[in-house]
Amino acid sequence: MPVSEGQKPPATRTVHVGKQPIFGRGEGLIGYELLYRSGPANVADFTDGDQASLAVMLTALVDMGLPALTGGRTAFINLTRNGVLCEFPRLFPKDKMVFEILEDVTSDEDVMLALRRMVGDGYTFALDDFVESERNSRLLEYVRILKLDIQGMEPAEFERHARKFAAFRLIAEKVETREQHERCFDLGFAAFQGYYLSRPKVVSCVLPPVSRSTVLSLLLVLKGKHIVDVSAAANVLATDPALLLRIMRVMPEPPAHGIATLAEAIHALGVDHLVAMCTLLALAPGDDEPPPEAEGVLARARLCEILGSVTSRTEAAEALFAGLLLAVAPADGRERLELWQSLPLAASTRDALARHTGSVGAILSAVLSFEAGIVDPASVPGIDRLMDDARKRARAARELLLT
Repeated sequence: MPVSEGQKPPATRTVHVGKQPIFGRGEGLIGYELLYRSGPANVADFTDGDQASLAVMLTALVDMGLPALTGGRTAFINLTRNGVLCEFPRLFPKDKMVFEILEDVTSDEDVMLALRRMVGDGYTFALDDFVESERNSRLLEYVRILKLDIQGMEPAEFERHARKFAAFRLIAEKVETREQHERCFDLGFAAFQGYYLSRPKVVSCVLPPVSRSTVLSLLLVLKGKHIVDVSAAANVLATDPALLLRIMRVMPEPPAHGIATLAEAIHALGVDHLVAMCTLLALAPGDDEPPPEAEGVLARARLCEILGSVTSRTEAAEALFAGLLLAVAPADGRERLELWQSLPLAASTRDALARHTGSVGAILSAVLSFEAGIVDPASVPGIDRLMDDARKRARAARELLLT
């Protein structure tokens, strides 16, 4: 009896983000502004600023990862009033991040208090589309960078702003001609952004959706704990291969030897980073229920774990990890190999997934053969019992999360 109904490709969704380069005075590229994009078209199509800002943060921290988007350079991300009040910058690393406070954010006491706390803790802020006014004058106390739109002011007003606020790091926005670039350079601007230098580029990524129940359960296990139970966190993570895939994709500094188990993935990412990921996922629109095929693919992974336990607990953990990743593999063989190469996997795990070599590879091969009906379960005494056990483990884990 097969573990699931054949090898169906996992359900997926496509995420998009725009990235526009920002260039310095002679030092070349210094960073990227990350921009909301709802599709592959290079346009900002949204009506809810909070959701657009949250979507960019989610893509940067969870779906694609800052290293892949910025190559280690500074990321600039827009921040709404609610983003300030919720202190979303705390979900990100302090270095190589600038949060652009949007022009409609008012300097009321709640905003000022949140900014004071975050600046005191080392976070960096800019004012986007800055124009001097009584409304935003108080915000200047907490920002280091001002972005001035050369298209949005008369030349004399633009020059007055540049001279009056020269103590700040000034970035010229919407620079569209060589003459404008030279003018901003002569006025002492520190950096430049606009079509003359480079247009935004849309980056897209296809990923399986994450179950909200997993995210919330993982937050309960992790958040506010002085000592984190990594084993409990790994058990929750084992119920959602899509979340595991994101962890493997966005890991900023994976160990040189690669990763072969869920516990290693949690340690390598870091609990703080994992909590930040889950916080953003919990706030974003998503599915509360796992996809219909979830129980089948989780049963497959649990069967891998059971077969690995015959040898050792280590091999059981490695087989479970590989079985979970198998659940989010693309159907196309070339794309599958590209995925294994892109993830920070241990060499033995990558070989097991790609070529079914080694003891874990043999387990994967056997499970897939049973699943595809290539091998008759009746010819292997006891396999039906093991499959039933795997299904029960998978079902029990999901039911525990959903209660």
